[in-house]
Amino acid sequence: MLDLIFFPDERLQAQLEEFLEENEFTEEETERILKDLLSKKIDAKITFANPHQMIDMRVPQLILETFLSRLNISRKIDPQLRSAISEYVSDSDRMAVKINIRNAHSAPAGKKVEFLCRFLQVMHADDTFLASLEFILAFFAMIEDEADIYDALMARKRSCFDQLKKMEKFEQALEKNNIETLMLRGEKVPYVDKSDALKKIAMIDRISLMVFGRTDTVLPDAAAAVSFGNQSQEDLIDMIHKLS
Repeated sequence: MLDLIFFPDERLQAQLEEFLEENEFTEEETERILKDLLSKKIDAKITFANPHQMIDMRVPQLILETFLSRLNISRKIDPQLRSAISEYVSDSDRMAVKINIRNAHSAPAGKKVEFLCRFLQVMHADDTFLASLEFILAFFAMIEDEADIYDALMARKRSCFDQLKKMEKFEQALEKNNIETLMLRGEKVPYVDKSDALKKIAMIDRISLMVFGRTDTVLPDAAAAVSFGNQSQEDLIDMIHKLS
């Protein structure tokens, strides 16, 4: 619960971002800041739904450490990427973009920086811009800095289809057997959100077309293996195109 209470939200990060850009911190300086905060023995007021109900509490060391680490104050945005943000991203979205990059699993580097610069250039006016940026930054945590990003995206797309195929196969088995029988056979229940998988496929297609000008087509056998009620293969492909 305390972890949630002392979580730095986007509003707080927006207040700090300009300061962090102007005053870059090293890891050593971050450690000194933490030691200084710990030495002050900070007390916090926690207010409940009733504004007259509040308690004072000493902020634990672990909470301070976690809070500061989540701010990523020593993270430096690549100069090339910072320039692309200034050039292409609208004033209304610029802060959200910077915060998303600061909150990413790791600072973009290598081919990821080149990709993001191109992404910002071609996607900044797209309706799915911020959602696509969040997807890409989360996706980057799964691949190396020098990985072929197009190939990696296509592999992720194929993985989504594989998950849908497994779910479809399991649902067909459920029509003939109960869950207990399937579990006794050693069959694992695939936990797949069909809507989420389709949205990921659509997002990958949209990003790939915008950034690379191409995307791998769905393999006929993969698309045919996944059904949604009475929808045909053509319906599925049309759904993906509409989502993208």
